[in-house]
Amino acid sequence: MTIVLGRPLAATLLLAGLLAASILGVGASSAGLSSATDEHDAKAELLAHSVAASRRARLTNGGSPEADPFMATETGTLGAARVDALIRTTAVEAGCALLSSRAEVKPDEGDIAGRIEVQAVMEGQNEALQATLLRLETGAPTVLVDELSIEPAQAADGVVAIAQAPRLRMSLTVSAFWRLPRSGQDPQNRAAP
Repeated sequence: MTIVLGRPLAATLLLAGLLAASILGVGASSAGLSSATDEHDAKAELLAHSVAASRRARLTNGGSPEADPFMATETGTLGAARVDALIRTTAVEAGCALLSSRAEVKPDEGDIAGRIEVQAVMEGQNEALQATLLRLETGAPTVLVDELSIEPAQAADGVVAIAQAPRLRMSLTVSAFWRLPRSGQDPQNRAAP
């Protein structure tokens, strides 16, 4: 037995099917939009918490929220030397052994401001390496980590040291920015009295 549907009935069923599909599509689209909105809100909240934590860390490390993010020096070479000294001091104070560091002013950046790149290799326990990174990233001037590599440190005889608190070797490349001092600011990044 065969049921033949008339053209108006087939067209009505086809239209109803299309309408149902579009309603389901809009429902799925609004669910996706809601999910994207929730994700955006979560990221905005995370960013707000991160900014607040960064400000607290700056205050804890002796900085101020209005600290100059630039290394204020007369030349890029002096700025590179000061950023290198900052990294050396920070690493040693955190308990790391600094194996090497090299600072260089990137060319074609200009005579009144520019980027300083420092490559450093240090060894220490995990907590010391974390403390070094935290102090560098939250202190003034602003230091940005461009590259980071961590691996187990090797003992003097070439064997990986295994202990309760193993030493790790961290190789990193960081960037800082220098500029000429503003009037009323000495070249050491401190406000004039």
